[in-house]
Amino acid sequence: LGDVYKRQWYMYLECAAFPPSSYATLTSECVDVSNFSNMHLSFAYHMYGGDMGTLEILVDGSSVWSLSGDQGDSWQTANIALSSSVSMSPRIS
Repeated sequence: LGDVYKRQWYMYLECAAFPPSSYATLTSECVDVSNFSNMHLSFAYHMYGGDMGTLEILVDGSSVWSLSGDQGDSWQTANIALSSSVSMSPRIS
C-alpha cells in the first residue's frame, strides 16, 4: 500500500423492503489517521426512484455530505475531502 491507506467494502440495501421512514446505518471502525494528510472518502452510490430518501455521511457525528431524492438510474461517485480538523481516530457513518 505504500503511503496510501485504502479499504474497500460493498453494502447493498434494498429500500423497497422497508417502510418509508426506515433508515440504515453503516459505521466504520476507528482508524488511526495521524500519519496521513489530504484525506478523502470516495464512494459510489445509486439513488433511483420517486421515493428516494437521503444519503448522509457523518464524520465524528457531524454531517460532511448529504444528497436527497432521485439522482437518476446510474451509479455516481462522490469524493469528500476530510478536513484536518477530524480526530486522529475518526468514525465515519
